[in-house]
Parts: sequence; structure tokens; C-alpha cells
Amino acid sequence: MLTHIHQKFYRSNATHLSESDIIEIRESRGKVPNASKKMVKKFHIGARRVYEIWEHNERLQQDLNFPPPSDSDDSSILNDFKLRNLHTSRMEKNRTVLS
Repeated sequence: MLTHIHQKFYRSNATHLSESDIIEIRESRGKVPNASKKMVKKFHIGARRVYEIWEHNERLQQDLNFPPPSDSDDSSILNDFKLRNLHTSRMEKNRTVLS
């Protein structure tokens, strides 16, 4: 069975909602007049998403908050990659000069 990513996840640029936001949206149903419109305006989301949350059919959020780069092994890997590319480009220049 083929499943598209948008059937499981919201778009990556969709408004991220915290657990407390989701709880507030769920509790607003039936207690707040025009709850869907108010939640749409307050959280900058679509009415469809509000109804999905109310019906417990919401999709997963894409969390794209990566930690800032550190001076760990990851940065040394990147530096090694840059050095290899620099070395390779110099070798190619030398080959063309020698030819």
C-alpha cells in the first residue's frame, strides 16, 4: 500500500503546536463560542487542522529544529570533506597543466 508523506505528516512549514496548544484546542470545543474560528486565528492554522485535532485524527508534525553545530566530530567531518575537495580540485588543475 502506497502512503504519501502528507497523509502522515503536516507540511514542514506548518505552524508547530505544543502539547499545551493541542490540549487548549481540544478543550475549547463546546466551551468557547465559535471555537474553530477563534482557534484558527489564535494559532494561525486551518479549520481542517482544528477539526482533525478535535477528532483525534491529527497528523504528525515535522520537527525541523536541529541543534546548532558544535565543535564535535561532525564539524571535523565537514572540514575533512572540504579539504578533500580542495585537494582533488588542485590535483585536477595539475593534471591539466601537465597534459
